[in-house]
Amino acid sequence: MEEINTVRLEGRYFSFDPKHSNTAPARQKFQSAERHLEIIVHPSYGRPSVVAYRILQHVFLKITKEGKPFPDMVSFSYREIGRLLGRDIFGGKDLAQIERAISQLKNTEIIETTFSEKTNQTRKIRYSLIVTSGIITEGTGENGRVKTVALQVHPLIMESMRRDHFIILNWATIAELPPLSATLYKRLYLHFSNLYQNEHNAQSLTFEKDYAAVCEEWFGGLQPRTFKAEIERQLKAHFAALKQSGLVKTAEIIRRTKGEGFKLVFKPGKGFFRDYENFYLGKHTRILQFERAADEAQIQQPLVVARYFLEQRLGSVAPDDAYFSDGDIEFARELIARFGLNECRPFIDYALASAKATKFDIKTLRGTRQYLPGWETNKAHREIARAKENARVEKERLDSLKTTYNSMTKRHAAAYLESLNGDRRQAIKEQARQTVLAKSGRVPGFDTFIAIEERRIVLTLNPVPSFEEWVRSQA
Repeated sequence: MEEINTVRLEGRYFSFDPKHSNTAPARQKFQSAERHLEIIVHPSYGRPSVVAYRILQHVFLKITKEGKPFPDMVSFSYREIGRLLGRDIFGGKDLAQIERAISQLKNTEIIETTFSEKTNQTRKIRYSLIVTSGIITEGTGENGRVKTVALQVHPLIMESMRRDHFIILNWATIAELPPLSATLYKRLYLHFSNLYQNEHNAQSLTFEKDYAAVCEEWFGGLQPRTFKAEIERQLKAHFAALKQSGLVKTAEIIRRTKGEGFKLVFKPGKGFFRDYENFYLGKHTRILQFERAADEAQIQQPLVVARYFLEQRLGSVAPDDAYFSDGDIEFARELIARFGLNECRPFIDYALASAKATKFDIKTLRGTRQYLPGWETNKAHREIARAKENARVEKERLDSLKTTYNSMTKRHAAAYLESLNGDRRQAIKEQARQTVLAKSGRVPGFDTFIAIEERRIVLTLNPVPSFEEWVRSQA
């Protein structure tokens, strides 16, 4: 399962031609109806490569296997990393390539601007596909061999996935395709599915698109050819791969009857109808292997513990790409198995405080092992620490609920205000303005105070449950 906007973005986002990976401008702008898209490439890492494409495909495969509710973070073992490169054994050069690809996914920015005529509002979002990464190494320092990588997908993409805004693809098929053929496969499958669902039957179903637009939008700026024979040579391998997969029955290059240039015309094959029936009509059971619990226990939770130790030791937030030794990760697993995840943080706090009292500088998480006996025997101290940790967890929970509640009330107030006629809306806005003027005058943040007062008035007219009532209803 892959988030649909990401599928539509791939052709512009990735560079499928290594020889011309950074010939396009570092900042590109695109316009599609009411949607404006901008892609900004990081000067140090360059445009996302074929390796970055493969990594992202495996990220969505892992998300699919773990199932709903889809996790934000997924993890890859050493063996899985090898599969990304298509080999069982790989060295430092390959790992550097993977690290660079991850940096490309983290640092290539996407800016989406959309305008709604209905609300007369412009929405601008700036994000990257991957927001954080964690790397576990065997040995110490940056020279250790990478054993595991954990990647966190941007929340916007995951929220879209959880709203069922995804396309279901035959992984066994697209995994065998070269990246450029795979992205063509996905775009065609998406268009075939939409047309089959809404407009056409199996006999009439066909899809066509301008050849030059396909090169620009789907193929990452592939250089269009002028003559039909040149286009046939350029696309021959991709058309053959799609026919072999069963997705298309025919793929034709046809000169436009109006204007210059060519268009590509595709008719679906048996493979499309088979997959559409299997994945969308529910006639066959889809078997997904759920691996989330194992990954959390073996990789993600130990990373959380190791990162917490590093941050408490440094007194600052650890960098997203911080390295953690294999020994520290193994010890983190031991702590989790012994005490449970929630008690690991209090133990680390206790160990660091004990070390500080004796002026001992603990360099690694494993260095806290000597404080385990004191921690286990000091029951009173553990109870206090556990209560403190429980309070912290509860505060985080309530803070998260408070954020959700505030967002809900804002949407409720905005929807109610929108339902009123223009005169009534203006009257509420003016009432809010006069109230703020009377209380505070024209202070910095004047407009913000007006918006808050406006929302208060609306919620008085059309109330929502209190935060406490809402929390109880959620429970």
